[in-house]
Amino acid sequence: MVDHWQIVEAIAAAVATVLAVFSTYWGFSEHQAKKRAEASQAAAEKELKEIRRRGDAPFLKPSAELFNLLYYDMGGGKVNPLPPGGYRGMLCKLLNEVQLNDGEEVIFVIDHSGANARGVSLKLDEKPIALGREADMGGARGRYYLVYPYEKVKHGKEQIISLAFETENGVQDTHRYLTRHGFRVLHRIDPPMP
Repeated sequence: MVDHWQIVEAIAAAVATVLAVFSTYWGFSEHQAKKRAEASQAAAEKELKEIRRRGDAPFLKPSAELFNLLYYDMGGGKVNPLPPGGYRGMLCKLLNEVQLNDGEEVIFVIDHSGANARGVSLKLDEKPIALGREADMGGARGRYYLVYPYEKVKHGKEQIISLAFETENGVQDTHRYLTRHGFRVLHRIDPPMP
């Protein structure tokens, strides 16, 4: 004959085992849920940081504007009015690729559609280049342009333009753009486009 206490003990042991397994699973599930929540929060904070980097910064892109003259400020009070088709080194809506000799200046007309910044400096593959703006005179629209020396051996090769700046809030940052030497190509790659 089976002892009733043995049956009760067996049932109690089985229930205790089920409860222990359930408790372990519950604790593991809570731990996993906490890890997922932390990872989700970290991803959201990273995305918010990227949004701020993009939102408080200058944004450069090739100009899509058609114009008759670019009032190229040569410094020292000298201005050279350049027609888009009249200089084979001006990258603009009418010219997507330059035809220059080594050392001649590439003038890349760009639009600035982001936030204002101060302390702006630009480098093309770690070599400083110029960011110019049309001379302040009648007919000028204040167009921006990049100026860099043309190198035939680099023609068409991908290069990185680094734009270092300080926002109006005092945050210092550097954005990176991809370009092709002598071509009207300019895409921001860091921070990436949304």
